[in-house]
Amino acid sequence: MTDKKRWTHPNKWAEIFEIEDDIKICGATIRRRLKKKENELNEVKDVRTKSGHILQFYLESDVRKACVDLLKNEEEVIEEAKRILNVYGISDKQSLMRFGPTKFKSTIFAPFGKGKSFAIAILGENIDSQIDTIVLECIAAKLNFPQLSEENKKKYIEALATYNITDRQSLLNFGTVQFRTTVFFDDMKGCAFAGAILGEVVEAISINILERIDDVLNLPGFSEESRQKYIQILAIHGITDKQSLLNFGTVQFRTTSFFDDKNGKTFSSEILGKTITKITISVLEQIADKLNLPQLSEENKKKYIEALATYNITDRQSLLNFGTVQFRTTSFFDDKKGIAFSSEILGKTITKITISVLEQIADKLGWN
Repeated sequence: MTDKKRWTHPNKWAEIFEIEDDIKICGATIRRRLKKKENELNEVKDVRTKSGHILQFYLESDVRKACVDLLKNEEEVIEEAKRILNVYGISDKQSLMRFGPTKFKSTIFAPFGKGKSFAIAILGENIDSQIDTIVLECIAAKLNFPQLSEENKKKYIEALATYNITDRQSLLNFGTVQFRTTVFFDDMKGCAFAGAILGEVVEAISINILERIDDVLNLPGFSEESRQKYIQILAIHGITDKQSLLNFGTVQFRTTSFFDDKNGKTFSSEILGKTITKITISVLEQIADKLNLPQLSEENKKKYIEALATYNITDRQSLLNFGTVQFRTTSFFDDKKGIAFSSEILGKTITKITISVLEQIADKLGWN
């Protein structure tokens, strides 16, 4: 393009850019840019019209210089906008919404200008109304912002981990009251912290708020750290697999104090993430499944194999040869005779020793 003088009216410049550069710029934006840069421009010629009005004509190079940031292609504008917003800690939709319309409007996002000029430059259209949440949402969409950046997500997850909140389960178990009164970081208590994560004003902490926090942070349903914690607590009581958990029994589980003075119902509620009012076999099975307990631990399998070896039972054949009558009357360990011993191995009540029961024992111990 030549450096000849052009029309003075900003809308004419806007038309030129749109036609020749395929870039849409609002005329009002160009007018503000030229006014701001007037003292720095190479040449500004005043012409008085017949009616006495003064018109100012600008060199094309000066107009382009004043609008240089707006004359970038869309990809360049978006990257520049992201870089500038990041200076203000805005890197995702949540942080942009939390920044808020009022603060956004008054902030200078150089070289774009204040919030409204910035919004016009990004959205490529004039904004007649004030900056509001809808405009911010449009900017977030235009910049292809994630709901929550990986950097911020990591920051919030680490803040929760300080209080041993590492998964959905532990977040819900932490509770609404304790969450509300806890200071997480930057002197943010629960409501402010939740608001930062959700990108909105949170006035009260509810189970729904905790669930929405989990949805945003995408916490695992049950972390390996939590699983190991509960496994270690159960192991203190000799529970190392599904079998030993079922053998422990519902009554004993209900009355046992596991940790922090939590009885069976409270403990199982914490593991399963729901209110347990009665300990049943089904509840124990759910706990075993939740903790991914093996059907029979290697430690217990070895214990049973050693007990059988005392009677020279070392494989499937010798077990079957031992016979049902002799197995029923034999005392293996802890004064447990055949029926109690087989019930413990199989994790179910056995009322009669049969060949089928001996076969099941062999299968359970991995004997071919």
